[in-house]
Amino acid sequence: MGANRKLPTMTDVARLAGVSQSTVSLVLRGKAGDNIPEATRDRIFQASSELGYRVNKLASALNSTGSGIIGMLTDELITTNFAGAIVKGAQERALGKNKILMLAALENEGRLVEKSVDMMIGYRVDSILYASMYHRRIELPSNLKDIPTVLVNCFDSENRYPAILPDDYSGAYQAASYLIECGHRNVIYLSNEKREAGNGERLPATLLRERGFKAAFEDHGVSSETAAIIPISITGHDVFEAATDILSSADRPTAVMCYNDRMAMGVYSAANALGLKIPEDLSVIGYDNQTVIAEFLVPFLTTIELPHYEMGDQAVNYLFRHQYPFDAEQILISPKLIIRSSVRSIGEEEFDDRG
Repeated sequence: MGANRKLPTMTDVARLAGVSQSTVSLVLRGKAGDNIPEATRDRIFQASSELGYRVNKLASALNSTGSGIIGMLTDELITTNFAGAIVKGAQERALGKNKILMLAALENEGRLVEKSVDMMIGYRVDSILYASMYHRRIELPSNLKDIPTVLVNCFDSENRYPAILPDDYSGAYQAASYLIECGHRNVIYLSNEKREAGNGERLPATLLRERGFKAAFEDHGVSSETAAIIPISITGHDVFEAATDILSSADRPTAVMCYNDRMAMGVYSAANALGLKIPEDLSVIGYDNQTVIAEFLVPFLTTIELPHYEMGDQAVNYLFRHQYPFDAEQILISPKLIIRSSVRSIGEEEFDDRG
């Protein structure tokens, strides 16, 4: 197409199809009723295809009562290679509902969130999703109060909005249960010592995963005396030092469960420095399923996959399945155990020899 060639208009489509412009508008915007014959619709679609006409979805949305736009506010999750699946899940569900997803990435919070909400209000969004990189409590601006809003991977401190959350208790329970079923009793869980910057509280994911770890031993009728939770910094050097100390002890564990996959990478490094082989001498299980880590460690890392895509998908689905105003409920989506090669089964005799 030449640079100066005029783009086809709806009038052109109407002229070629032999119908009125209003009929073309109704058909191409999916608002045609049964009174427009199927043969007429076919002519319109054929004419549109021949001319290369495309409906301007955004202009159409902004000129209608309902904009057809879902606003999505995110923090740094779109810069991560795994939590970004939240956006993908939301986008694909929105497209399936013939909606536009308008994304605003936030480098920090506070006034920027309020301004972003004002911007989306200016575009007359039908609803808003607020998604966080990790499971946490957040503070939301007051200008959200009159807009249908769903939170993803976070919840608000005043319990005003529905939240789609990962079931971190279930994820840790699955991981610990798998180790127990593989014969491991002397297990160390390297947890996260990080606390919320504002109030000093431990992160929700941290507390839930620790509870799930403990519950697995209780429910399997296994004494938890040899299972310990050690909160540490999740930075690489600190993990390496802590893991080195643990694996150098006389009663070193047969398995280490980690708060995330990056921490598992540090355990791998410590085991290698000590001449220990995974999984022959030590089983390791991670959390997150960051494939750039889990599928490149040798051996491949058994881990828990957070349901990021499902959370984004279900957040958009919630907007269509529930009547506004929404209930302030928390909907938990269970993570999934991804079994690879870093955990091996051990027998009772081997456990007795070491434990």
